[in-house]
Amino acid sequence: MTLYQAVAHVFTTIPSGGFSPMARSVEAFSPTVQWIIIPFMFVAAMNFTLLWQAIFSDPTAPARDTEFRVYLSVFIGGSLLVSAMLWGDGQFAGLEETLRHGTFQTATLLTTTGYASTDFAVWGQEVLAVLVALMLASGCVGSTSGGLKLMRWIVGFKVIGRELFQMIHPSSVRPMWLGRRTVKEPVVRGILIMLLTYLLLVFGGTGLIAVDAHRAGIDLALSEAFTGTLVVLGNIGPGFGAVGPVGG
Repeated sequence: MTLYQAVAHVFTTIPSGGFSPMARSVEAFSPTVQWIIIPFMFVAAMNFTLLWQAIFSDPTAPARDTEFRVYLSVFIGGSLLVSAMLWGDGQFAGLEETLRHGTFQTATLLTTTGYASTDFAVWGQEVLAVLVALMLASGCVGSTSGGLKLMRWIVGFKVIGRELFQMIHPSSVRPMWLGRRTVKEPVVRGILIMLLTYLLLVFGGTGLIAVDAHRAGIDLALSEAFTGTLVVLGNIGPGFGAVGPVGG
């Protein structure tokens, strides 16, 4: 990697921009370069306030933050799951290569950076389903990542759990907790509206693109229409097929 390429990738890794001056993205560089980029993508999708706190005042702050713990768990779990599925499919020859591509693509799609260490659009359907889930998850609030942010998903799932509990125990009163803090009900409602609006736009946009492609006589798979809509709304970068990392 030349000095120019290094500077270009710094400016698109930390802001989760994903642009590379190379047509094949990060695939054009050595495995060492790919491994080095991974932790910087991870840090770029952290809450920057939490990162500042961890560096300058309280190194243990991330361990107490609910969103960061979920983010770290999704990153580690996604990397291991994708790598294991790639190993089972025999996608790559060696263990290092399998772990590198599995971890790199988990990082780049979870953080919405948008790089590619290989053409992941040709992987098996089961692996692609996991990658779609990572695209939907995205990084932390207060970071450069796009998408809905993990905090909104956490609140959404907590609301589902609370409502199911209250169906069984109608007289119960359960405030929404995130770590040691409570979330006020107007904030919860705003988060739910954001989640619903985002999902409606994704599925509605998928339908519109699929219909328009059929009208224009373009052979566009439903997965291409769906990921094309998702990566645009979430500022994620590459999708599958014609909108894949090497789709042109």
